[in-house]
Amino acid sequence: MKAKKKNISNLSDIEAKRLTSAFMDGNTTLEQESELYRYYSSANIAPELEEFRDMMLWYSNGLKSHSPDNLPVQKSGKRLLRNLIRIMTPIAAAIAVVAAFYMNRTQVEDTMADDIYAQYDGCYIIRNGEKITDKETIMPTILKSEEYCMMLEKKATPVIPTPDEILFEAISSQYNDPAIIEYVSKNVFY
Repeated sequence: MKAKKKNISNLSDIEAKRLTSAFMDGNTTLEQESELYRYYSSANIAPELEEFRDMMLWYSNGLKSHSPDNLPVQKSGKRLLRNLIRIMTPIAAAIAVVAAFYMNRTQVEDTMADDIYAQYDGCYIIRNGEKITDKETIMPTILKSEEYCMMLEKKATPVIPTPDEILFEAISSQYNDPAIIEYVSKNVFY
C-alpha cells in the first residue's frame, strides 16, 4: 500500500498528512516543520499532498524562492494586468466624463437651434415668384431683414436724455457758480 511507503525524510505519507494538518493549524514544532520540509523536498510525495509542495518549499527556503507569487510568468502576468487596470480605469473615467459633456452639449445646442427656428414657424419668403417655407433656406433672409429693421429703428428713435443728464442740466441752469457745477459733476455724476 502506498501510504506505508517511506521517503528520504523518514516520514510516511500518513504521518506527512497528519503533520501537514497540524502545520496548517499552527501546532507543529520546529523539528516537525523541518521534517515536513525534507518530506516535501523529496520526489516521493503522496499525490493528495502535492498541492502543498510549493508552499512548503517556499517556507523551507525562508519565504524566498519557489513561491507561486515569485514565479516570473505568473507575477508578471498579474502585475501587468493590475498595472493596466490602474492606468486604464482613470483614463476610461475621463473619456466617459468628456463624452457625456459633449453629448449633453450637442443636445443642448440642437435644442437651442430648434427653439430659435421654432419662433419662425409659418414664415415664408417669396423669391422669383416662388413661395419658400424651408426654415434653413429662409433664415439668412429673415436675419438680414431683422438687422435692417434694427438699423431703421435706431435712426427713427429721437435722442432722449437720461435722467442724470436732465438733473445735471437743471442744476447747471439754476446755479451759475462754476465751483458748484464742478463739484456736482465730479461727486454726484461720476
